[in-house]
Amino acid sequence: TLPINIAVLDDEGTILFTNRAWREFASADEGEMQGVNYFGTTDVDADEYAGQAVEGIEAVIAGERDLFTLEYPCHSPDEKQWFLMRVAPLPPEDEGSAVVAHIDITQRKLAELAAERRSEQLKAERSNLQHLVDRVEGLITAVMDDVMSADSRAAIQQTVVDRLATVDSYRFAWVGEFDLRDERLRPAALSADRETDLDISLSADDPIALAARTEEIQFTDDVGADHTALAGADVASLAAVPLVAGESLYGVLTVYADGADVFDPRERAVLGAVGQAVATAIDATETSRLLTADNVTELELQIRDDDIFFVSLARELGCRLEYGGSVASEETVMFFLVESDDP
Repeated sequence: TLPINIAVLDDEGTILFTNRAWREFASADEGEMQGVNYFGTTDVDADEYAGQAVEGIEAVIAGERDLFTLEYPCHSPDEKQWFLMRVAPLPPEDEGSAVVAHIDITQRKLAELAAERRSEQLKAERSNLQHLVDRVEGLITAVMDDVMSADSRAAIQQTVVDRLATVDSYRFAWVGEFDLRDERLRPAALSADRETDLDISLSADDPIALAARTEEIQFTDDVGADHTALAGADVASLAAVPLVAGESLYGVLTVYADGADVFDPRERAVLGAVGQAVATAIDATETSRLLTADNVTELELQIRDDDIFFVSLARELGCRLEYGGSVASEETVMFFLVESDDP
């Protein structure tokens, strides 16, 4: 009654007895199995495990081994199965020479394979992490060494794009700054001897425009004609890294690569760290420049256009309105402090 396939063999390998589990597995009646030679039904040339099994059984029957075990696969088109064969000799007074048992170890084997796969995944993850750490440390160290010696924003930007252009698989890098006067993107630094007097118009869904708008790194493997005209025909992908420090956007660092799979999550993490370092250096330089400036400009604007509602409102009420802030929901609510002798 045990769910283990068991057979008793004589000294020639002929089957003398099989239990119910064996017969059910073989889809055979008891009479069909008795008298069949176990070795004769095994194709040792086609199956390496079959050859090992025959050698092990023969060694037990010959008295050369007290126990033989073998784990082997026995897959069907519908499922994968593994079994453990155990062969032991019978006492001389008993009928037969050896008992063969096949134990289903599929669940254990599946668990072992799952553990092996997980172990390989962990090894790969550790390797990727170490590669990322090495890449970040190496590139950040190099970038920081460069920018620390730069004495201006322009020098920082040029140093960084030149450094990135030397990285394997990178082909071109540039920093674009937005001109608030006409909301156009203009190159501030390029990593090669290219024309710097460029006026680049970007669509709203261009990765560089998205990086500036969302302040998050963007990447694409679909490099358009405008980008290839700037970076060269051999580029296949780009990553746009916003240079953000605090609430200030100092431009977008764009890097082009020659492969479509270069900017994977690991590489984007490296570029994100580089962008943060560059933005911090620029912010420090700009702050220092402002603090050491010799002159201060104070600007006062007067708006007299009655089409602006709060201008016309102050004029109609004959009072002063001081703007306090806005809250935007479905509509925009603006708050004003009213200075008036009339409550």
